[in-house]
Amino acid sequence: MLHLYRQISGLKKWETFVITYWFQGGEFWGNRVITDPLITLAGGVVGLYRNRWVLPARLFSLSFSLTHIFVFPHCMYLQELLEGFLG
Repeated sequence: MLHLYRQISGLKKWETFVITYWFQGGEFWGNRVITDPLITLAGGVVGLYRNRWVLPARLFSLSFSLTHIFVFPHCMYLQELLEGFLG
């Protein structure tokens, strides 16, 4: 545990800024209450009844996650893009 604390406390100032910047913004309550259970249910249905869709779904999920983690500057970037496009 002490080793983990030393790693965390040894962050440089720019790394702390990047982490703080990434977690800016709030999340819509419906994401956790409505959307997440529906996506989980849809994934279960795909896994049970549409076996040939499993690999494409996994690849899409992986590419989506990697894009959001390593390409977008912060966690609310896609939402800001959609608001700018739709609003």
